[in-house]
Amino acid sequence: MARLGHANPAASRRYQHAARARDRAIAAGLDIILQEVQGAPAR
Repeated sequence: MARLGHANPAASRRYQHAARARDRAIAAGLDIILQEVQGAPAR
């Protein structure tokens, strides 16, 4: 929620699901990059 910068909790809750999905996508991308750098096959 903090990353979204909303002024109140109600507004941040409305958009929390979108941020959670984006966080998962970012983590998956970083995992692929890290595996390639380490020489392991990407998932």
